[in-house]
Order: sequence, then structure tokens, then C-alpha cells
Amino acid sequence: MQETVQDYGQGISSVVLGRWLGISQPAAWKMGHAICEMMAPCGQLNGIVELDEKYIAGNSRAYDGKTHKRGRGTAKQRVLIAVERHGSVRSVPVENDSIAVLKPVVNTFVSTEAHLKSDEHHSYVNIAKAHRGHSRVNHSRGE
Repeated sequence: MQETVQDYGQGISSVVLGRWLGISQPAAWKMGHAICEMMAPCGQLNGIVELDEKYIAGNSRAYDGKTHKRGRGTAKQRVLIAVERHGSVRSVPVENDSIAVLKPVVNTFVSTEAHLKSDEHHSYVNIAKAHRGHSRVNHSRGE
């Protein structure tokens, strides 16, 4: 009988995980606990929090054989990333970089007591008004 994750409800046996990954049961047990810990819900990011987007699709020609521009305006999947200095990271795919899309995501992940750091994109400037502070870098000046 083929084993699937659905057979085990919310958890998975370290024996089965080890078999699937081709590793020992103790290594699978440790890996399973580390994965569960990383996936556990955490509080909001606080302190200094850096915000930016990343565009993901592997090699620029990987998914349709065409060359795509980099950064804003690309056809690649946009991902919002929030990084707490010396702390946790949150990331989520987003449809676009409008204030209407980014603001609820940032408000979910980041405490209003946080100091935001971002580039000069207008969405981040607007979102930062509800937070303790905001610092910006100007990429066009080489910052």
C-alpha cells in the first residue's frame, strides 16, 4: 500500500518520513520537529523590520523561454518579504505592489511599534505612517 500524508492526519511518522527521504529514523524525527517549529505561528515582527519584494521564477528564461525584465513590471511571481533584524522572517506571495494589497499583509505580520526600513516605493511610504518610524534607501543613488 502506498503511504500518503493524508493517511496520518496532522502528523507524520518519523519512520515513514525517513523512508520517504532516504534518511534514518532519528534524523527524520529531528527534521520533522525542526520543520514543525519553523511552521509554528509566531507573534508579529517588531523592532527594526525591513520590507521589500522579490520576484521569483528561477532563471529569467526558465518558465516560458523568453527573457523578462527584472524587478517591478516583470511577469514573475512577486513575494513580499518582511525581515526583523536579528529575528524572524515572513514572506507571502502578493498579486501586486499596490497599497491595497501590501498594507493588510504588512499589518498582519508587523507590529505598529516597529520601525520600518524600505526602498522609496510609494506603498511603503504610505504603509509606514501607521508605524513607529520609517527609514528609506534610494537605490537610484546607489544606496
